[in-house]
Amino acid sequence: MSKSQPPSSSQPCWGEARYFHGRVKILDDFKELLDRAKDRNSGTSVLIQAAPGAGKTALLYECVRIAGGRGYAVAEVEPTWFLDPKTLYKSIRSS
Repeated sequence: MSKSQPPSSSQPCWGEARYFHGRVKILDDFKELLDRAKDRNSGTSVLIQAAPGAGKTALLYECVRIAGGRGYAVAEVEPTWFLDPKTLYKSIRSS
């Protein structure tokens, strides 16, 4: 399968995507968010939320790739850490 063709519907596709359909606006918004964070000399966070099977993981991998390509450090945090700001801060600082 070439990178320019969508995956076949008979093949399961989890994780990193080779083809994005209908995500141009979302990815442009993400790039704009990174640009604003850079302009303000600050960090940012992103929440990806959608129905099961909507492509959240593929979108996440693409956002990580874009952010990493722009020199950003990317931290992986457990969802429960948002309930404890000290743990969240410590995990982000160690990334």
